[in-house]
Amino acid sequence: MKNKLHFFKIIGILLLTTVLSRCTLWTPDRMEADCPEVLSVTPNGAQAGARVTLTGKNFTADYPHLFTLTIGGEAIAIQSMPNDTTLVFQVPLGIKSGPVHVSRNNSCGGPVTSQVNFRYFYSTASSLTKFAGTVGDKTCNDCFSLPRGMDIQGAILYVADYSRHVVRQVNLSTGAINRLAGVLDSMGYYDSSVGTSAKFTNPSDVAVGAVNEIYVADEGNHCVRKINNDANKGVSTLSGDRMRPSPSNEDPALTSIANAKFIYPKGIATDKQGKVFVTEPSRNRVKYIDQNNGNVTKILTGSPLNLPTGIAFSEKRTAALGSLFLANGNSGRLLNLAINGGYRNTPDVLSNNIYSIPIDAELDSEGTLFVLDQGMKKIVVVYPDNRYNYLELTGIVTPGGVALDESNKTIYVSDEKSNVIYSIKYN
Repeated sequence: MKNKLHFFKIIGILLLTTVLSRCTLWTPDRMEADCPEVLSVTPNGAQAGARVTLTGKNFTADYPHLFTLTIGGEAIAIQSMPNDTTLVFQVPLGIKSGPVHVSRNNSCGGPVTSQVNFRYFYSTASSLTKFAGTVGDKTCNDCFSLPRGMDIQGAILYVADYSRHVVRQVNLSTGAINRLAGVLDSMGYYDSSVGTSAKFTNPSDVAVGAVNEIYVADEGNHCVRKINNDANKGVSTLSGDRMRPSPSNEDPALTSIANAKFIYPKGIATDKQGKVFVTEPSRNRVKYIDQNNGNVTKILTGSPLNLPTGIAFSEKRTAALGSLFLANGNSGRLLNLAINGGYRNTPDVLSNNIYSIPIDAELDSEGTLFVLDQGMKKIVVVYPDNRYNYLELTGIVTPGGVALDESNKTIYVSDEKSNVIYSIKYN
């Protein structure tokens, strides 16, 4: 009996020693030394629902409930803690990208400063939905024929209806289609104080200006046109000469708006200071019209341009050379341009071959790029830290243009082949 008591006494002492030894991990004098620290995250970017593993120090597998995980300052549920160096979580929907921190709830002086960042990748929340137009039909009054470039202002989507020679507006709430300017199925060149009496020839892109005026790349007329923000939506020619398009050997670096010439202008974008940026893929040129000083300036010509098409501007993008981005068509590259002619690739790595035939681009308020790739039939999402992922466009035959409704997390893509505009939700 004494031997049994002695045995249990020894077992009790050993158990007590074990508990006390574990408790010493939590004593105040060891708090800072034992703070959890994140060393790596795999993968370091993922969409909602993905399983992600953190590797670090000073986790405690026996007490996962005592730890808090945050990404970009937002608390994330810990799925499991297999051991003292590993933590697993599932990416929630719609979180922010940012630094990864793990802290211990019972103090530890707050989380150790983390140099590890996690990038939340957008994903599509639904399949493509036909938003406007009639598949295969290009003859009815509200039907498109080769819809191309688009832009959004408020609750209105503006569309360049290329082969019907008009600019449309589509109500984002109802899908109702109206003719904003141009005469249906009647190409030509005519400025008018009444927008629906004016004439265009193959308008290829549109961009909303600072006071809600609409600029049009009137490709067939070799001009940049302007639709006024007034009751009648009057149309005027901002710059260009349809009778004398710009030849290959006459392209001064600087000229006046009145004397400037363009040839087959394709893409168009604006900033808040009155500049209008224009691409000329047939001559591999990019220019901008400055309405403040009355000049047209050539930004870039020749190499590395190779059929530049879509162009986008955002004052939120913190890029090395400013906020102008160019879908460089046949080169398979997206360029970040400077107004003085400098350029760099975006992302600044060509070996990844992340694009095939980029033709258009949009930016959100955080500077994330949505690049429409006609070759892959995908949208390449390029984040401000130059990481990227893809959004599938399964079902679209020939993508022609892209527009972004950030407030409703919706992307609009025109399909030139089916004559329809599709919408797709992302988050």
